[in-house]
Amino acid sequence: MGLLNGLAENPALPADLLDALIAAGDDELLDDLAWRDDLSAAQVRAIAARSTDAAVCLVHHGHLLAADVDGRDARIVAALLDATGAPPEWAHAHAASPDPWIRQLLASAAHTPAEVVAQLADDPEKDVVDEAARSPAMTATLAERLARHPHTRVRMALAANEATPGGVLAALARDGAHPPAEACPGCDGTHQPADWEACDGGHESAVRGIQSMAAGNRSTPAPALVLLARHPDSWVRWAVAARPDLPQDEYARLATDPVPEVRHAIAANPAVDVATLRSMAADPTPGVQQCLMHNPNVPLDILTGLAATTRTGPTPLSRLAAEIEATPPQALTAAGGTGPAVLPRIAGATAGELRELATSRVPAVRMLAARHPGLPGDLVDALAADPDAAVLQAVARNPRVSPARMHAMLTAHGVRVAGALAGNPACPADLLLRIATLRPPAKLALREIARHPNATGPALAACLADGKARRAAARHPALDAGTLIALLDDGVAEAAANPSLPRDVMRALIQAPVS
Repeated sequence: MGLLNGLAENPALPADLLDALIAAGDDELLDDLAWRDDLSAAQVRAIAARSTDAAVCLVHHGHLLAADVDGRDARIVAALLDATGAPPEWAHAHAASPDPWIRQLLASAAHTPAEVVAQLADDPEKDVVDEAARSPAMTATLAERLARHPHTRVRMALAANEATPGGVLAALARDGAHPPAEACPGCDGTHQPADWEACDGGHESAVRGIQSMAAGNRSTPAPALVLLARHPDSWVRWAVAARPDLPQDEYARLATDPVPEVRHAIAANPAVDVATLRSMAADPTPGVQQCLMHNPNVPLDILTGLAATTRTGPTPLSRLAAEIEATPPQALTAAGGTGPAVLPRIAGATAGELRELATSRVPAVRMLAARHPGLPGDLVDALAADPDAAVLQAVARNPRVSPARMHAMLTAHGVRVAGALAGNPACPADLLLRIATLRPPAKLALREIARHPNATGPALAACLADGKARRAAARHPALDAGTLIALLDDGVAEAAANPSLPRDVMRALIQAPVS
């Protein structure tokens, strides 16, 4: 991110300088400006006139509507059809575009008319047909036609579409539908197939992929799911195990599946009855016990029994989701990404259960209660004086902990509780400064301080020495102008996004490229 890109994000950018930035911007900069919430109608029009990419961003941010454009730009039309809708004749006009990417965008848009989707389902490009098969405008007639498509990739997309009728999904779940497919990614010659895509002519792995998609589709009828629950392929059973609508005897059977991932899904599934959950507490696989702890319906005695031996971080299922979504596992935590989230069963605990947990002799059980944001004041006070550092770390983020107790916690336990204290929204400025100047530095705490609204300039200055904290601190409005200018000289673009940046410095940044 360059300095001007940082400036484009600055919430304090005056209107006249915003106009100047629009006039000076390239596509990338206009893209950034399109996401601002303070654009005037004239500024929206100016950005849209200069960049189609930025106009698409304006559409998705709700700034640019169909009434603001003439429908000639196919990409803007596709964006409108995906976001809020556009006149049907625009979709018809662009469905015959010679650019397959445009046709693909139209096929994937949420509000493309059903007749246009049906037209695109006959497209010579598989990518376009694939998107048409995922369309929420799917009709029964089109679904039945696509279920007979010769390529398994299209059938797989159809099997994942919740708008696909139940009867078609049942046929896809049974055997990939008929007639048998003629090609799959493992044999169509379009790319070097992965190991799991290998095909010897029967497209078996691709058919399993179709069945797996159908297993995870909320619209697939229950009888089809029962058949898939006994599928020989573990990926299919895994998808079924996460469903909320299986008979309890099927959940119980899958709870003893030889594949751990299938048992993970059962242990985490809120629809599984208590008897089955109890039976899984003795599962020898730690990941199963971890998933069980995250189930909102796990019996409290099972949860407390597991607490002493099982960590409560991201489960195997959430870590897999993080890999699929390219999300760091540490982000799968409490709101704001600060610290471990309270377990669902603990979040739903009664006042009496919370008191029982908070007064347990077992530190790991007290730690479960300590994370609850709604703890009564007397329990917060008691846990904030706990002799166990792990319990203190869990309660340290609670804004009801008194400043005096926070200081005492840091004095007694130092870096072990520093990060949690710095993540407390009520942490006072003087304590943030104490934490920021710890030696050796508490790096995780510095990253919390860099975002903390109570942080002062001296505390933020200490954060600037840490590479990751530096960029967050550069945005903090408590930084003084001299420090901000020094950061800009070092090329720290986030400093340009700081609302405390002087107006004359903002203007100089805009004028610098052309001077």
